[in-house]
Amino acid sequence: MMQGRPSPEDTPQPVLPVIRVAPLGEIKIYQILEGELDRLANGPPESIYLNFALTLLPISFTLLITLLTTTIRSSRLYQGFVLVAAVTLIIGVILLVLWGRNRSSTRRLVEDIRNRMPPPPSIQDKPGTPAR
Repeated sequence: MMQGRPSPEDTPQPVLPVIRVAPLGEIKIYQILEGELDRLANGPPESIYLNFALTLLPISFTLLITLLTTTIRSSRLYQGFVLVAAVTLIIGVILLVLWGRNRSSTRRLVEDIRNRMPPPPSIQDKPGTPAR
């Protein structure tokens, strides 16, 4: 026997965990194209509209509140506030409408993928068994 090296029988074996598997009734596997996977991974393209709308609308409301609650003596500064408030409000509303009209593109893509699944096969009675 060689000294310094334990034999394989002497080394403790790791205890494996107990694995329990609950059976599933049915597993559906959907095949998707690479372009569809890229669209799902990138997220909905119209979310950028919502991001910009949620940035511009508070800026517009802040400027409008500033215009209503303070006195601005310089007509040029006042016109600048009005112009920026109006432009940010208009662009923010347009982007919010665009987001609202196009927000379901990802949902439609997932529905298209799910609709590819053929219907389940019908269950037929075995010959000789009475119908219920």
